Formats: sequence, structure tokens, C-alpha cells
Amino acid sequence: MRQTDYKKKYDELLEKYEALESEFKIMNRELYYIKCSRLYKMTLVLRKAIRPVRKATSFLNPKNAKVKKINKFLKDNSKVAIIPCSFEFDDIVNQRPINYAKYLSNLGYRVLYVVWQWDENTEINNAYKIVHENVLQIPLYDFLKFDLDFSIAKNKIFYINFPNEIFSVKAYELREQGFFIHYDIMDDWEEFQKVGQADWFIKSVEEQLILSADYVSAVSPFLVDKFKNLRNDIALSPNGYYIHMTGENNKNIARREIENGKINIGYFGHLTDSWFNWDMIISLAKKNSNYCFHIIGYGLSEETEERIEKCDNITYYGKVPMTQLYQYVRDWNIGIIPFKELTLAKAVDPIKIYEYIFMGLPTIVSGIKHLSSYPNTFVIETVGEFEKIVEKITIDSNIIKNADSFLENSTWEARFEKMMEEYVGKGVSDLYED
Repeated sequence: MRQTDYKKKYDELLEKYEALESEFKIMNRELYYIKCSRLYKMTLVLRKAIRPVRKATSFLNPKNAKVKKINKFLKDNSKVAIIPCSFEFDDIVNQRPINYAKYLSNLGYRVLYVVWQWDENTEINNAYKIVHENVLQIPLYDFLKFDLDFSIAKNKIFYINFPNEIFSVKAYELREQGFFIHYDIMDDWEEFQKVGQADWFIKSVEEQLILSADYVSAVSPFLVDKFKNLRNDIALSPNGYYIHMTGENNKNIARREIENGKINIGYFGHLTDSWFNWDMIISLAKKNSNYCFHIIGYGLSEETEERIEKCDNITYYGKVPMTQLYQYVRDWNIGIIPFKELTLAKAVDPIKIYEYIFMGLPTIVSGIKHLSSYPNTFVIETVGEFEKIVEKITIDSNIIKNADSFLENSTWEARFEKMMEEYVGKGVSDLYED
């Protein structure tokens, strides 16, 4: 087949995909409004009455075995949590939804970890398997279709961490079954959509979630402030770290002394051109031959890779498992989080900052102003300011302060414990009481 034929085929498939995606969004929006309608709510009693009949005939469902497996997992347990997530469960990945699932499982909750699918044919590894104690992983579309039995549970949490319309609709159904709805604002999704990374985002859906959820939290002061016109009780709940995942023996392992005049500056995490300030790093590398940049992560574009290959003092390692990061950090003198001055960056509370501080790295940050209140963290705006801070760090040993108190209050356990305490007495009706 000629190359031009491939291009034609691609365009045809893309057109079909966009049409289906548009239709999907329209149908979900219609379903959402049905769920919100007065008639739907008025028929609640009738739907509850026929629920036993639906369950009695469930043996006709070809996926009945999966339903039975989930209901068996939930059986006789007083505490249930549902946590949807955009990626599969991985015990060693330091991400908020995974860590919350583990935290709740330790409190005796049976956790349904619902993995996102773009369509029903998307294969999910370890589906219907216990991926962690008390955590069962299931695919999104099965979760949406199945009639699950939550009747035994007295404590029920539906934790939404990205505002897709699917979860907004599901929240109404689960509230009828006694679920506490928690919307956790983890990112500025509106800004992600602007850079082409959240095409599914609908502003009105997120706003409706914020208004209707029993409890709303946000990871950064910027996000709390952004939505204060909708609610004035949004809780600030920053990210955190697990000591055992970072490595108990890795506290303060970063190198203090400068050898041969070479200053080792490191970064690990996402490397997208959308917010990573490569211009600043490349400029610094060219200007300061004694700066040795060590870059670990994923999402590096081919164009940027070609640019940094021209700099002898920038080394790119690719993706490194979290359990091996300490092997690199112990040779670094300074950590960096060089984000562009964008609204997207202002909303971020990067998990890596807690890992940097734990491992003893003084950290230079751009684009995320609220991190200036974190210990041993220096927020800058220009190349010149970066160079001045590097000089201070390398000359003044007293510039690095004890961060034990900060670290103690920044573990995931501390974050989630405070969050759970704030659940008590929360509910949509409480907002309107005198």
C-alpha cells in the first residue's frame, strides 16, 4: 500500500473516532441530566422495590461470575470504598489514589480500585485480582454495568480524583445507596485541557461535582482559591510520601560536599515540554560548565532529547524505578523542579518535593510559588536567581535547616488521617444549616 493510502486511512479512522467520541460525550451528558431530574428522583422508591427482582434474575447475565466475585469480596464487611484511577494499581508507585487505597485497606475498608478504560475492549492487567490486601482491581466498564451489593456496609466512600462526567453521574447513583462522596481536586484540569492532555474535561461537570460532593479537598492553595466562589469549605490537603517507599535508610543521603568543583543537580519525574522549563535548564548548562544536570523521567520529546544531547553536562537516564532512585540521589548536591510560569504549574503540589526533602536535597523551584514555605526549598524566576541560590547552597552550610517536623506532618498517613477526621459531620445538607 502506498504511503498516501496510509494517510487517507488514518484520516478516515480519526474522523470516525472523533465522531464516536463526540457522541459518547453527548450521551453521557444526557444521562447526567436524567440522573439529576425530578422524575428520576421520584421513581427512587420503585427502583429500589424492583432491585431484588433484578438480582434474582442476575444469573442470566453472562458476566454473573464477575459480579459474584465482587459481591463475595464485599460480603459481610461494614466498610467499603470505591477509588477510580487513570492507571492500574502498582504497589511501588507513589501516587495519591493508590496510596489512599492502601491507607483505607489498612483501616479495614474493602476497596474497589476501578481502572479507567477508553472503551470496553481496553484490557486491564490483574482484573478481578487482589492487588493489595483488601484491594480488588476491576475495569471501569464492568463497574458501570454491574449491579453490586453494598447493602451490608455502613461506611461507604466514593473517592473521585478526576472530574470525568462518568463519575459525576455515578455519584448520584451511589449517594442513593448511602455513599459519602469525596471529590479531591488533584490538578487544574481546565489548564490540562488547554495543553491537549484532558480532552474529556467539561467545566460544568467539575463545578457540579464541587457543589454536590459531601467533601471537597484540593492539593494546593491555588486550587482552593480557584473554586472558593463555589464553596468556602474546600479543605487543603497537599500530597505526601511514605517513608518505607522512599527508604528509611535513605533519609538525608544527598551529598553535601562538592567534588572537583562539579555541582550535581538532579530531577526525577515527568518531562513534558508543556510545563518543564527546558529553556532555563539548557541555558544554565551552557553558561555553567561546572553544573552537571542529571535528568530522570518520562515524557521527553524527541526534539528536546536532541537539544540536550548537544550539552555535555546534561545526562538523561530515562525512567528509573522508585526503589532505585536513591542510588542516583546520593550523588546529587541539589534537586530541581523547573516548571514554567504557567497557571498549570501554580496548581501543582509535586510529590517529588517531599522525597527530595526527605533525602536531604536542597531544592530550587520555578513556577510553583507556594513551595517557598517548604523547608530547604528556594523558589526562583530567572537564570540569575538560580545561579545565586546555587552559590549560597554550596557556600553556606547553615542554609539547610532541619526538616523533621515538616516531614513528620507530610507522610501520607498524616495527610489521610487528617482528611478522614474532617469527613465527620460533613455532608451537602450541612452547608445550608445555620
